[in-house]
Amino acid sequence: MSDKKIKVFEDEFMEVQSGLISLCMEFLGENEVDKVYAYCSIEGKSNSFNVFFGVNDKIKMITEIESNMRRAMQFLRTGCHDLDKLKEV
Repeated sequence: MSDKKIKVFEDEFMEVQSGLISLCMEFLGENEVDKVYAYCSIEGKSNSFNVFFGVNDKIKMITEIESNMRRAMQFLRTGCHDLDKLKEV
């Protein structure tokens, strides 16, 4: 593989990663967190996306950050759909 192709892949892959982290930060809104752990899985036709947050040296799940389950589920669905961009890369 040429260096140019590798560079294009790395740039596009990083762009999708940055988009997923931006999605997480947008979801957080006013909530203060120390770290964001995004879990992404693409296996066949199945995409899986989940996020955990580091807050004061403790790991918190989405339900501990967001009480509106409709908003949390929409966030997770959006993350799963964004994984389709990784498949394209």
